Amino acid sequence: MTSYPAAPDEALGDLLDRIAGQLGSPVPAHLRAALRAVPRHLFLPSTLWLRDGNGGHEPCDRESAPDRYGC
Repeated sequence: MTSYPAAPDEALGDLLDRIAGQLGSPVPAHLRAALRAVPRHLFLPSTLWLRDGNGGHEPCDRESAPDRYGC
């Protein structure tokens, strides 16, 4: 079964950690602030296809499953 972050802040923290790992240094404060300020889910379609944990994908709708969708 696929696990989902407990909250958007947790997911953003994970993203910032991965970016810092790629950069080899912490993400600059102004970029961290921008990532925290912009609601990225507004740039996504209302339905996403998420991995189902079995090698496939399943639809995830923003309206019917906001907890899985991440907003």
